[in-house]
Amino acid sequence: MRRIAAILAIVLMLVFLAGCKAVFTNDTDRGGSHDNPSVADDDTDDDTDDDTDDDSDDDIETVSAALVYSYDEDIPQAYESWAQNYAIELDTYTISEIIDVDLSPYDVVILGEDADFGYHYLSYQHINESGKPVVAIYKGSTYSNENGTHWYQFETDNCPVFDWEKSVVLDDTEDDVFTTPYTVQTDGGMLQITTNLQPANACNNWNMPPDVTPVGVLLDPYTDYVAICYESDWGIAFWGFDGTPTNMTDDAKKLLANIVHHAAGTVPRK
Repeated sequence: MRRIAAILAIVLMLVFLAGCKAVFTNDTDRGGSHDNPSVADDDTDDDTDDDTDDDSDDDIETVSAALVYSYDEDIPQAYESWAQNYAIELDTYTISEIIDVDLSPYDVVILGEDADFGYHYLSYQHINESGKPVVAIYKGSTYSNENGTHWYQFETDNCPVFDWEKSVVLDDTEDDVFTTPYTVQTDGGMLQITTNLQPANACNNWNMPPDVTPVGVLLDPYTDYVAICYESDWGIAFWGFDGTPTNMTDDAKKLLANIVHHAAGTVPRK
């Protein structure tokens, strides 16, 4: 009887297992760096890692980035923890070191918020001549000019700093930059960027190069000022908020990651 009972138990277990559907988790099957929910595959197929319930195609191409900063030793650590979560392999260099760095292996160059090229023209020239896409995150270092030959420095006449502003209105939340590879959640088209009052450097729309896409603008009454912009052909982006990713909201971190991925060309914009 015991032998019959044991055989019956094994048969029932095999039947149970045959009827189960496999459930894949974020950590074991997709990698823990994608910041997606740990959920089972659904029946859709969206081709990208976009923080939806579908994880059947979640395979983000890693971006190789060089972060340039001036003096603040807290900046590398702050950006490294952010990069690890958003498929960005990051090497960090001071503004003095970058002049001797071969930038050819990198997909994109990120300018940290204290990157000041005022006394480092040769370093600026080295980055510019590399032809690499640039994402500038600094209240005083804005976007490339129309010819892509330099980055504007802060001028009170056309790029005012708003010390109190920390939210922006997003122009087109259906654009790829808000959905790929990480979905950015907004509240009625508005996104809070920082967790505290970090300065926003905003440039007038009429001073922007014609092919720049305004991603976010400051809230009324400052809707004529662009706080975040992106240009896909040059691969130049301006993130007009001072402060490391540790000062950003979770969705702002995702938006910044999306812009870096798009600037690097690993996620072509439509």
